[in-house]
Amino acid sequence: MAIKKLRNNPDVVIRQADKGGATTILNTTDYIFEAEKQLSNSDFYKILPEDPSRLFQPKIDELCQWYHNVATKIAELTPKDPSLGTFYTLPKVHKLPKLITEAQQALPGVTPSDPENIRRSDICKLARKLKLFPPCRPIISGIGTLTEHLSGYMDSVLNPLLTHIPSYIQDTTHFLRILNTIQALPINSLLVTMDVSSLYTNIPHDEGIIACQNFLREHATNPTLGDDLGPILRFILSNIISLLTGNIIYKSMVPLWALRWHLVTPTIYARIRTGNAIHFSS
Repeated sequence: MAIKKLRNNPDVVIRQADKGGATTILNTTDYIFEAEKQLSNSDFYKILPEDPSRLFQPKIDELCQWYHNVATKIAELTPKDPSLGTFYTLPKVHKLPKLITEAQQALPGVTPSDPENIRRSDICKLARKLKLFPPCRPIISGIGTLTEHLSGYMDSVLNPLLTHIPSYIQDTTHFLRILNTIQALPINSLLVTMDVSSLYTNIPHDEGIIACQNFLREHATNPTLGDDLGPILRFILSNIISLLTGNIIYKSMVPLWALRWHLVTPTIYARIRTGNAIHFSS
């Protein structure tokens, strides 16, 4: 009952946390401010004067005609009444303890908390007191959009090939099984982890598409599949259009590979750039 009342309260936004499965309740004003701050970055997003989805519908028919395996699916792949994608964000509440400590370090006479030992029940209290808002992960829901069906088709083509990636990990259980196969490490071994900041938004269109095409040439049953699907992939990545609130329409200016190919492209892109030395794990 309480959650239902909160859902109907325009002053709050309920979102799942980016990690950990927690449910967060956010002040609507702060939530919109954070989202608009991200969308105001002209390197990543562009404001459009109108929704161009209907203008691009004929292009889907044209693309499908070029590839015979898709030509028979034109009716399925072309949305009849496409809508705008929905831009929303997921708060990274797991980053709050570190932000709290950093904020406390800047205050005179305040002993900073150890981020590892801040009680979960105190995190929100301290964040409110210090006027901290967690950073958020941008998500674009493509349901009902111009490229939804095309993205689903690309998903069906790429998903069966994921296991060919050397760094492929299906889930946590799979990862634990891999760990069990590792023999005892030398006493002086170093365990290293790596995180790439904004990985998906920093993959260039051209090189990302080349990586995908090379991967398909190497592993797909049809050796021409990479060449055939390249134009479709470019069309999808060039037409990610979304709406936050009101009537302001945004177009993504970067390839949000996380929309469908998050398990494929970062890794094979790394192989192109480094020759096989490094594999990104998504």
